[in-house]
Amino acid sequence: MNNVPQPSEIYVFDGDLIVNDYVPLSEFSESLEDRPIFTKDATTGEMIPYSGQVPAGIQPPVALPVSNAGDQFTDLRLSERFAAMFRDQLRYWSESGKWLAFDGRRWTTDAPGGGFPFIRELLKNLYRKALYNSDFLVRTEELKALLKLEAHPRQATLLEACKQRPELSVASAELDRHPMLLTVLNGTIDLESGALLPHDPANFLTRLVFIEYDPTAECPKFLAFLDRIFASDKEIISYIQRFAGYCLTGLTGEQVLLFFYGLGANGKSVLANVFRALCGDYASTAGAELLMVRDRRSPTNDLAGLRGSRLVVVSEFDDGERLAEAQIKQLTGEDAISCRFLYGEFFSYVPQFKPLLIGNHRPKIRGTDHGIWRRFHLVSFNVVIPPEERDPHLQKKLLQELPGILAWAVRGCLDWQRQGLNPPESVKAAVTEYRQAEDVFGQWIAEYCHRDVGMTAPAAALLRSFAEFSGWRNVTTTKFGRMLTDAGFSKEKSHGTIRWRGLGLIASEADQHWMETNDNGRPF
Repeated sequence: MNNVPQPSEIYVFDGDLIVNDYVPLSEFSESLEDRPIFTKDATTGEMIPYSGQVPAGIQPPVALPVSNAGDQFTDLRLSERFAAMFRDQLRYWSESGKWLAFDGRRWTTDAPGGGFPFIRELLKNLYRKALYNSDFLVRTEELKALLKLEAHPRQATLLEACKQRPELSVASAELDRHPMLLTVLNGTIDLESGALLPHDPANFLTRLVFIEYDPTAECPKFLAFLDRIFASDKEIISYIQRFAGYCLTGLTGEQVLLFFYGLGANGKSVLANVFRALCGDYASTAGAELLMVRDRRSPTNDLAGLRGSRLVVVSEFDDGERLAEAQIKQLTGEDAISCRFLYGEFFSYVPQFKPLLIGNHRPKIRGTDHGIWRRFHLVSFNVVIPPEERDPHLQKKLLQELPGILAWAVRGCLDWQRQGLNPPESVKAAVTEYRQAEDVFGQWIAEYCHRDVGMTAPAAALLRSFAEFSGWRNVTTTKFGRMLTDAGFSKEKSHGTIRWRGLGLIASEADQHWMETNDNGRPF
């Protein structure tokens, strides 16, 4: 009996046996008693119920219990199989409520259909296995169960179960966590060395530069463009190259806000657009509300969309708008920010982006402390291109040199690692002049006050005078006091009145009445 041919292949699928063809009985330990008897149709090759006598010495193949055939298609079992098949191709990003698919270069939420195409791949796999089943009745039951999985609601339910699989989950903190890796079309650039590495899903990079990296590529038109708009200033051109390389990284240790400033026809917008194209997916644009003061600020959804960006371009702000200094300090720092997608969960990330502000006029800056001004780098575009030199197709021509511009920027990144951004004197001088022009407090001291260590003035009178001069209607006693302290003045109390020593007010008649009577007709 041990030499009688029996099933040749034993398939284990989610814990169940599937058998086909023949092997010696000694290699098949399952008992054959009390099993349904089937045989193979000579014409079709199908396994059919056998109603006649079993040929001497031959035992037909066995079948699975038909009642259990569909049990392997529960959400739990299918989600486990789904995870085993696709964990290197698909992950669920819970904070955004989206599926991330690896497209061979990077992880993206733009895959058509999200997770549904992967469900269909799973079904194809299960159909193939079911059709190989030699047991007619079991195969029929399996196909019936799989047919139900073709319904969209059933697939959606299965996808919900897959979202709960820990091996398919990925958190925001795991994405784009390698600041010195840059994904390009033909690999991943190691920005620490400039070397090109293969794409690797384990890096969990979600952005892509749409350029093939060639370290030997050149960009003569772009270099000529820089030479023209910066009047052959090699120092500022080298600084721009280091900034471009810095923008390729996810590091923010420089804590810089770069401002391209100048009237029209000077190349600043073209240069900014080249930078955006250079950074590809790593570049984003944002409305002025990201950096400017707004009466109603609700930026968390905007901030959520900037996770993973390395360059954020902000333009189109109105004349007279004021920088949101506290927001800028937070965005250019190295601390985590909390935000959420619309209807999504709150999550935190450390910004990797460098803000680039573009404008024909300079925004207002109230801050007098070093914390805001040390972050500000101002590049003035002073060269106005005459009409006869202007080329409406210049930007298109420059973008044709993106491979060379990328190689130029990578060299700038290596130079930045050696010396930092190291802004030239022209950038520092522009910031100093800007700071002096924006120093409303200093202008008020110069025009409305005497500086003398022997003089004092009532705090309320000083605040009233400054508010009228500056037009700042929301300046608080605490903030104004901090400004006076930072300027070197000291506070003292005399006869129940707070006074400031070291300055006196050049009083108008109304101010003189205020100081002499200290009446209650206060404007604040």
